[in-house]
Amino acid sequence: MADATKYFGTVAKNIRNQIKEAERELLKDMKDDTDLLVPHDTGMTRFTDTFIDFKKKSVMWTNEYIEFIYFGLKFMFQTNKNPRAGALWIERSISKNITHWEDKYVDTIESVF
Repeated sequence: MADATKYFGTVAKNIRNQIKEAERELLKDMKDDTDLLVPHDTGMTRFTDTFIDFKKKSVMWTNEYIEFIYFGLKFMFQTNKNPRAGALWIERSISKNITHWEDKYVDTIESVF
C-alpha cells in the first residue's frame, strides 16, 4: 500500500510559504502602483514617508500632514511633478489595479503546483 500522507507536511509547508510570498509581492505591488498617484512636490510623501508593514499586512503613508493631503483638505498640491496626483489615492489605486493584484496573487500561489 502506498501512503501519500507522509508528504502532506511538505506540501502544506510549500503552500504556506508561497502564500507568504504572494502576500509580500502583493504589498509591494500595492505600494508601487499606489505611489504613482501620491502627490509629491518634494518627494517626501511618496518615498521616505511610505512604509510596508509585512507583519500587519499594510502599506502606510505617514507624515504630520498626510490626512490633509489624503482627503484634499487645506493643502493644495500641484500636479506639475506628478500629473496623476490627487486625493484619495488608495481608493483610486484599488479601483484601477484590483484585478491585476488579484490575478498576480493567485498566480504566485499557484506557482507552487
